[in-house]
Amino acid sequence: MNLAVEVGRITKDITVRYVGADNKAVCKFVLAVPRYDKEKSDFISCVAWGKTAETMGKYLKKGDKIIARGRIETDVYEKEGQKIYTTEMVVENFEFGEKKREEKAEEPEFMPIKEGEELPFIF
Repeated sequence: MNLAVEVGRITKDITVRYVGADNKAVCKFVLAVPRYDKEKSDFISCVAWGKTAETMGKYLKKGDKIIARGRIETDVYEKEGQKIYTTEMVVENFEFGEKKREEKAEEPEFMPIKEGEELPFIF
């Protein structure tokens, strides 16, 4: 059975294209998946088709975390007399993970004083 499940973050904003006579939606993207020790990551080439591709293109952007389920496909083609081997994950469905953390401006540290409250002094 060919079943792949990857949890990672999208490395670039997703662009959906429409291909073929039936104008089918497709998107290709790379998923950064941290290894067990979290010191390194693997970058997995992925493709999604149809409604899955459209949904991903509409709601996901660079840095968003997803749980992707699908299968691994390999292919070989010839280019300039050389055999080129490819491996990618075909994403059949996914779940949303956490969104990319936005950079927050530092807020000044102060405590509002309530009416009638004494000011705290630190010596």
